[in-house]
Amino acid sequence: MISFEDRVSAYPNRYLMIAEDGSTSYVVLERADEPLVAGTPLNAENLNSIVENIFPVTESSTWRGCYFRTVNGETEWLNPPMAELIEYRTVERYRYQPVYVKRVTLTASGREDSSDWVTDGPPVGSKIISLSAVLRYMDGSKEITENLPGKTGAIVQVQPFMSSMFGEEDYPNLDVFLMNAPTGATAEVEIKYVKG
Repeated sequence: MISFEDRVSAYPNRYLMIAEDGSTSYVVLERADEPLVAGTPLNAENLNSIVENIFPVTESSTWRGCYFRTVNGETEWLNPPMAELIEYRTVERYRYQPVYVKRVTLTASGREDSSDWVTDGPPVGSKIISLSAVLRYMDGSKEITENLPGKTGAIVQVQPFMSSMFGEEDYPNLDVFLMNAPTGATAEVEIKYVKG
């Protein structure tokens, strides 16, 4: 489902005027029609209000604080509960396609990189559109939390698992790498994707 946003421009109401001879100049247009009734503004707040009335938001009875709506029989999450390796369809869109999200947790082993093989990744033909990770580790008796990449220099990468038998990318199987993280650190990785 689309979430509407207002247009924000550096130069509101500015237009480029092109004369018949090809010369150009910028002009600023202002309404001067002296309306008898102002009417309802066409803006993001009003459009989103219409959508919310058509597709009301419901709080999950299982996960407090997690909200969803049902659109054409599909559950779309505003803030999914993010259980490990569960696919959630979100209200977000990428090029008009629904965005899905999954979470995987990695633990740093002390090697230069730690990896995990996720066998239940995005379906064949999916496109990963974003990757975010939160790193948690102990510094003495204090737990540290940082978004990656962060001050530790740790990073997370995801790539399709390469099938050695056929030499082809096997999209549902992912290699998820946690690199340069302190030993024992955990990284919660969120993978967002659209289906092909």
